[in-house]
Amino acid sequence: MADSSSQSTSHTKPKSARKKGVTSTRQYESWTGRPSPSPDPPGSPHGQPPARRRRRLGDFDQIYRAFAAFESTLKQVDIRAILGRPIRRRQRRRPRDPNLPKRNAHSYAHFTKTNYAIVKADIPNINQRDVFRTLGQRWRALSAEDKERYVTMAQNDRVRYLREMEEYRRRFPNP
Repeated sequence: MADSSSQSTSHTKPKSARKKGVTSTRQYESWTGRPSPSPDPPGSPHGQPPARRRRRLGDFDQIYRAFAAFESTLKQVDIRAILGRPIRRRQRRRPRDPNLPKRNAHSYAHFTKTNYAIVKADIPNINQRDVFRTLGQRWRALSAEDKERYVTMAQNDRVRYLREMEEYRRRFPNP
């Protein structure tokens, strides 16, 4: 009950003014008995008179106009004359021919291909980076006789690639 009675007596402005809203700061001050709150923080250009606001924003306008003028002159400058050579444009990459044979792999690639699953099985819960680190250590520790197996695999793969390339060039003379 105390709350409802305090609500009814707390309104000092007439009921008609509450519906219409505050029309001026003077009305607000007379109804509330305190100064009107400033909507903008001090130093903000929006709380200043229009002339001062225009002056402040004029600085930004001048900077913008200067930048626009600089940009338009930059477009008119011939960069080829300054560089002394034509501008290199990035060329679009041609799509790879699906009939082109796959390149040959080197001996280490054959080693990793055959030993990847072995390392994964030997060391459970190992991430891929550590798998390849371990493979590199094992490759460096391999003797020349053990590496010979992978070297011959690489040589056979190179022969395969050259043979398939000759066949490709016969089938497609102008790649």
